[in-house]
Order: sequence, then structure tokens, then C-alpha cells
Amino acid sequence: MRFNSSVGIFFFLLSINVLFSAKAQRNLNFSNLTVENGLSQNSVMAITQDSTGVIWLGTRQGINRYDGYHFKNYSKSNTDKKGNEQEEITSLITDYTGTLWAGTDTGLQKYNLKKDRFEKLAQLNNELIELLYQDDDKNLWIGTQKGLKLLIDRNQHKFKTFLFSKKAEDPINSVFAICKDKTGHIWVGTGNGLIQATYRKGIFSFKKINFLTQPISGYITAIAKDKNQHTWVGTTNGLYLLNNKGQLSRTFFHTEGIVNSLVHNDIRELMPSDDGTLWIGTQNGLSIFNPSTRFIQQLPA
Repeated sequence: MRFNSSVGIFFFLLSINVLFSAKAQRNLNFSNLTVENGLSQNSVMAITQDSTGVIWLGTRQGINRYDGYHFKNYSKSNTDKKGNEQEEITSLITDYTGTLWAGTDTGLQKYNLKKDRFEKLAQLNNELIELLYQDDDKNLWIGTQKGLKLLIDRNQHKFKTFLFSKKAEDPINSVFAICKDKTGHIWVGTGNGLIQATYRKGIFSFKKINFLTQPISGYITAIAKDKNQHTWVGTTNGLYLLNNKGQLSRTFFHTEGIVNSLVHNDIRELMPSDDGTLWIGTQNGLSIFNPSTRFIQQLPA
């Protein structure tokens, strides 16, 4: 199951004019870009910026290149020689070498700069790619519904697969979120709980983190570490804050009629800022959490 938003997500330019506090809110200015401006499709599921500053946007109908003025669409006319059509784009990333990778609902694609096209890798053909993540050791991790994969040879496109259950169909093998902390632990969000893993000298080890007395009511869709190295875990049914020991510290949910609550329980993205603010992307809008005041600002879709 792919956790895509059912609402049209817009590409935006964000400027912050006022520091966020209980008394002063951020003034958020958005510039919208849609199909009317040349975007191939309005549901933008992934965004990355390459080394030249160009923005790449993945939609449900292919990839778009945006130079700040014009769009170039990579659709059926830009398929590779095998005739692979553009699938739904689930993730985009520019790695440390400047290479652009695209995860799709039918496999992994790599951008060929000389030929200006995306080429599908046969090694992961017909696999649903949930996310792409590069850690601080320059490892490229690929979350799929068939386990966590690691690119071990960039030239030959060889991958290692790590499973968290011997049963291939177990939801714990479906990887939806990855985050590596400063201690070297790799936090993995799955369809059946949270995993804490390490990968050192070619050896991968892991354990499941049971921070609740009962299973999470939903899938883990996003993980983030704040400046205090606390772990934020977003799910399809709420947000959880864990302390440095991996123990539950606080929970956040949407409560109808309560302004100081999440705008929606279905979390899609988490992004801590340098000032400690946590940006929370949901199925139905944006929430902004200030840890100093413990106030949540809601920006409904």
C-alpha cells in the first residue's frame, strides 16, 4: 500500500517573515504551480533539487523538471528504448554524486544526463518503491514492500535486501520511512511497527522497538530526529514522540474543535527546523509544532 495524498499537493515557495510563538504566527506566502503552468499532473508526490539548482517533481503521471521558469515533462515520449512508460512517482533523490534517482510504483529509475531520460533498472523491476534515503555515510537505501534494500554497487546496480520477518508477506517487511541518527542507528518505519537497526562493516542488525503497550493503530509513514535527538514517529493514526531511550514521551492527535491539535491524524511528512520547530505534513493540511510553547498551528488544506 502506497501512502500517497488523495488531495492535490502543490509545489510552493515558502518565506518566513515572523518568528513563530504563541503570540506571533508565521506569515506564509505560497506561489502555486499547477497543470496550467505546465505541470504534468497536480498531485506532486516527491520533490528534489539537483546540483545545478533545478527542481524535479514527481507526480502520478511522470516526472517534471522545473528551472524556475519552465517545466519539462518526462512522460511517454521520454521513455527508454525498452518502451517503459512513466509510472506513478513515489520518491525522488539526488545522491552525493549528483545522480538523480526516481522511485516508482513499478521499480527504480536512474536519470541519464547525457541522453536526458530516465532509465529503469532491471534489478528492481516491478517492485513498488516506497522511499529513497541517503544516510551520512553516503549509503543509498530503498524502502520497498519486499524489504529494505541497500545499493552496494553503483556501476553494476547491485542491491542487498534486508527482511525483518521470514514471512515475505508480513507487513513488517513493507518499509515506508527511514531516518539515521547521530549515534549510527537507522530507524525504520514499517507496516507493522518501528525498527532500530545498525549497519557497520557490511553487517546489518536490528531489533523491534515496542514503545506502546499495544500495536500501533496504523502504519508508520514518517520518522524524524530533532536537535535533541528525540524521535518523532508519524503514523496513519497520529504522531508519537520518543525520548532518547526509545520510550514514549508524548502523543499527538487531531481533536475536532480543538485548535491546539493536529490538523489531521494521517501523517505524511515530518521536518524539524533548526530552531526546533516541527513541520508536520498530513493528509489534510499542515501542522506546525513549537516545542517551547507546545502550541500547534493548523494550516488546513
